[in-house]
Amino acid sequence: MSQMHQMPNITKNIKVIEFLKCNILADVSGLFNKLFTKDNDGSAFKVADVLASIISGCYILGRRLGISYETIDMKIRANLKVGTIQQNELEGEFGDLSALEAHLDGSRSFARRRA
Repeated sequence: MSQMHQMPNITKNIKVIEFLKCNILADVSGLFNKLFTKDNDGSAFKVADVLASIISGCYILGRRLGISYETIDMKIRANLKVGTIQQNELEGEFGDLSALEAHLDGSRSFARRRA
């Protein structure tokens, strides 16, 4: 591939990365605003939508940066294990890290059963 043909691809990828970063930032801002205003009109579903958008945006941004979804999953699991071992506050008080790890393990086994 010639350098002239490769330049538009690089430029396009940079624009997509900037677009994703802006969307993630806007979603985080929207989440904070929603939590601050304590909107009661179906807010749990709205918060879930925003959280899902942030998470999927981060996965896609990682892919655009050359990081596979599998690597991101592996890093998430590693972070959960470290937090569980170190008994950070979320784990010690609430068991959130081990609960998320169990959820991810359940999702993985479900995906294997479907394949």
